[in-house]
Amino acid sequence: GQFSGPRSIAIDAEGNLWVADAGNNRIQKFNSKGEYLSQFGTKGSGNGQLNLPTGIAVDSLGNLWVTDTNNYRVQRFNSKGEYLSKFGSFGSGSGQFQLPEGALTFDSSDNFWVPDTGNGRIEKWTIAFAFSSSFGSEGTGNGQFAGPAGVTRDSSGNLWIADGGNNRIQKFNSSGVYLSQFGSSGSGNGQFSGLSAPAINASGKIWVADKGNNRIQKFSSSGEYLSQFGSAGSGNGQFKEPRGLAIDAEGNLWVVDSGNNRIQKFDSSGEYLSQFGSSGSGNGQFKDPRGMAIDAEGNLWVVDMSNNRIQKFNSKGEYQSQFGSSGSGNGQFVLPAGIAIDPYGNLWVTDGLNSRIQKFNSKGEYLTKFGSYGTGEGQFNFPYGNVAVDAIGVWVADTSNNRVQRWEN
Repeated sequence: GQFSGPRSIAIDAEGNLWVADAGNNRIQKFNSKGEYLSQFGTKGSGNGQLNLPTGIAVDSLGNLWVTDTNNYRVQRFNSKGEYLSKFGSFGSGSGQFQLPEGALTFDSSDNFWVPDTGNGRIEKWTIAFAFSSSFGSEGTGNGQFAGPAGVTRDSSGNLWIADGGNNRIQKFNSSGVYLSQFGSSGSGNGQFSGLSAPAINASGKIWVADKGNNRIQKFSSSGEYLSQFGSAGSGNGQFKEPRGLAIDAEGNLWVVDSGNNRIQKFDSSGEYLSQFGSSGSGNGQFKDPRGMAIDAEGNLWVVDMSNNRIQKFNSKGEYQSQFGSSGSGNGQFVLPAGIAIDPYGNLWVTDGLNSRIQKFNSKGEYLTKFGSYGTGEGQFNFPYGNVAVDAIGVWVADTSNNRVQRWEN
């Protein structure tokens, strides 16, 4: 909580203050009342060490970027202060620095600007996503897939994969190591006939949309069958190929009832509450909706797949806005299917037939993209279903390549 020549300050999404304590070669964290919370950094030139840190900024994923002035570089740390990466070296060439001193800043597209004081210039850098790793292959064995249809990440960082063609849910740790599974093909309790990425509530209960059986099934955190609701039809509480699921802050379950082109709301016991939507291309209408996500304000973002757009609704199901159109340009889609929201309100959308992932801010403005068609590392073949996000990257179900890929910024 003490300083020696503090030089810069940044505020994260939770209102915490991060201070570049330059003379002490550290970064200190305080809450919104100015109470000390934690710190990181020591003097040196190794990864995570600092030599006169003079600037700090927080990106849209909550990562911290620090101008490490006398080491002629910028370092990146996660929200716990753990070292992630660095760039820059001494010199006057592109991407080099001479005393990068003072505050750096991000624009709305997550580009950031670094004052290169010794060279008398400002440098612009862009956060890019790169392929990190993958796991899975085609088959029926543990850790193999037959058309993975989405990824869900639980509060412990484990990944739950909807293994569509094998009618099961598989669980992996954050490194992609197989842990367990549940489900089989059929119409009995705990069996499936086509499924999408599960939704996991605050207590660890797992909800799965059992598409072909027109029902929603509930399981314990260990995959034991608990209950179900729903039947085939178009009445309240009935379904025609339910697909996407999302759980709001009150524990209510929202179901994308794809074949009926509507969204239905149920309480935590599976009791029907309300619905919205109809078939069409107007505001608030749907044509084969698929994925759905709920943001911190309780707004619902629905992937309106065959209309090639994302629609936003408030917590009452009232239409608010939309973005997207048919095409392959930035911000356009060809059969989008999945959506996820990161802790900072950014939207990640699987753009199926364009074989890519697109990122948008909370206003629906295009930020970046990654991926292309193919079977190589970092390429996709119809990524179909929800992605899972964490502080530095994205997990993607690469459906027709029968694998899950990890991308990091």
